[in-house]
Amino acid sequence: ADQKDGQGAEAIKYCESFLSDVKAGKIKVSDESKEQTQLAYASALISEKKFPEGITQLTQLSTSAPTPSIKEDASLRHAYALRASKKLPEAAAAFAKFSTDYPKSSNLGNALLARGDTLLEDKKPEEALAAWKTTAAQLTGAPAGLDAYERIWRFYAKDKKKDLMQAAQ
Repeated sequence: ADQKDGQGAEAIKYCESFLSDVKAGKIKVSDESKEQTQLAYASALISEKKFPEGITQLTQLSTSAPTPSIKEDASLRHAYALRASKKLPEAAAAFAKFSTDYPKSSNLGNALLARGDTLLEDKKPEEALAAWKTTAAQLTGAPAGLDAYERIWRFYAKDKKKDLMQAAQ
């Protein structure tokens, strides 16, 4: 189910048909295969701007998927879907929850940075700055930590706070 080439509607139809056949017992697949298809289905819905349906699917997977990697992936996609649908306070909270629930995730840095970005998008610049400072401190030396420092620097540069810009370097 490939929604990357503008074929989201086709991906949605394919996933709906496949999941219907699995539910009816016409096709036997592993739980993980079913969950992967549900994740692809949710992503296709989001790509087609069907946010309520996609967010519902991702919420279900992020809370009840038996496969830990699917649950983790759905949790992060859920946060991004909330952000894409302009539910910014909910998205920031979802990124924070992901960071708490999956502190060892390879996507931790992305979630922490996205939380700050979401707060800035929600016109909460001081909260965004605090989030990026936390990220920079928590992930010192990691790519996301360096990206956080860059965001802090840009934040200060925008306001021409040269003394703070130098401190952030």
